[in-house]
Amino acid sequence: MAIADPKQYMKNTKEPDTDTQSLQEQVADLSATVKALTQTAAKSGGLDADTLEALLNRVAAMTAAAQDRMLHPDNREHPGISAYSYPEGDLKRPRPELKVPMTWVGYPLTTDTLTYKEIDLLNRATPGEFRFTRTDRTTDTLTIRPDRDSLGGVTKLHVVFLTAERKDTLPSMVDMLRDAFQVLSPEQEELVRLRAEVEALRKQPVEA
Repeated sequence: MAIADPKQYMKNTKEPDTDTQSLQEQVADLSATVKALTQTAAKSGGLDADTLEALLNRVAAMTAAAQDRMLHPDNREHPGISAYSYPEGDLKRPRPELKVPMTWVGYPLTTDTLTYKEIDLLNRATPGEFRFTRTDRTTDTLTIRPDRDSLGGVTKLHVVFLTAERKDTLPSMVDMLRDAFQVLSPEQEELVRLRAEVEALRKQPVEA
């Protein structure tokens, strides 16, 4: 029996987060906070209005990017010269090899059909069970099973998760592995930086 191509299980979607709130919702919440601080600054003059305006512009850019990704998930994940290479291209920056042979729900993985992001995340894989969030915000288990040699060394890794039911709620490979291995996306990293800056501003004294 032919093995199903795993790409059918890898739909690009919004980045999940551990608090079951989508990136778009998190950005919207942060935007509301910055706008409230901006209004406070305008009334009191006790906060740095220029800094707040710059923050608001960054949040606005993130909002636009999150909306764009939601509307066009198919072509925003792989910038650069090809759909698989680093932005610099394979000639200037070749993609690494998988650290060991791997399968994805039974399908052999090769670097010819993997993006640099997928390879980077797969090379973080270790045997065990990990939790990931589906697109409907329910959690599920991703299991990584090893083949070992006579000395106990790992010779192959098999990534397994439920695919028979609710296929339409499976995130992309990148989203699933980031969630399972707790790796922040660039957007989430920027969100963390913005939150820290906003929190620092909120702690500044406001003039009466």
